[in-house]
Amino acid sequence: MELEIGKPHVFIDTQLEKPELIDLKDAQVVYYVDRCPGKEGTNGDAFGIVQVSEAEVILMLADGAGGTPGGNEASGISIDKMLDNVLFKDRRKMKMRNLILDGFEEANELLLSNRTGAGTTLFVVEINSDCVRPYYVGDSEIILTGQKGKLKYQTIPHSPVGYAVEAGLMSENQAKSELSKTVVFNLVGDAEMRIELGPKMKMDRFDTLFIGSDGVTDNLKTDELVEIIRKGPLLSAAEELVSVLKKKMNDSTSKNAKPDDVSFILYRLNESN
Repeated sequence: MELEIGKPHVFIDTQLEKPELIDLKDAQVVYYVDRCPGKEGTNGDAFGIVQVSEAEVILMLADGAGGTPGGNEASGISIDKMLDNVLFKDRRKMKMRNLILDGFEEANELLLSNRTGAGTTLFVVEINSDCVRPYYVGDSEIILTGQKGKLKYQTIPHSPVGYAVEAGLMSENQAKSELSKTVVFNLVGDAEMRIELGPKMKMDRFDTLFIGSDGVTDNLKTDELVEIIRKGPLLSAAEELVSVLKKKMNDSTSKNAKPDDVSFILYRLNESN
């Protein structure tokens, strides 16, 4: 499948049987979304992929906060609002950075005005040729890894456990068994929402970019995730990731299994770049 400029590829409240691939001019994107095993009703994960120009691609993913009323719907609202900004505002007068930041703020204002208490994470990656920049709110994650497994970048989840692991107060193994990871300090739909901007980074040939909900990262340690996505054809890596996640989430004997809605996007430059 090819992605046309200006025509977003969006998934809201849906699920896929298997990962799917999109060919871009200079890169490949693979995506996947599925409902929590055994769950009926709404899927709280949503995402969008849009090529806004020959050189610019925007990836976005939102995970509705299930503990908030209407959290599942909040993810779709946030994706729609972000798309409105990056596609339909006058880009001749505004930099993409400002359009993305406005998208966060407008999604936040809309959710607050609804007065339902709904909240969602929202993670966005701006890609311009081989330059990437993350923007995020919440405890989904963005990872950039080299082909040999070198971790070049990883977001810090906006949660008590996320900060504890970053500060060295808790190991990642301990974090996987901590119920407090379900607490999120920072959400779209919160009057005190803050947008975190990551650095501009050069993406090298064979690097893999991951953006995913906590349905992935609650069930896999970082080194396990990196080992799966760093090598081989991108679609094959995504298929292996789905297989591993399903096995872990359906393991009734494991105390660390955390069944949840799952969504992720993998992005890699073409080998000719």
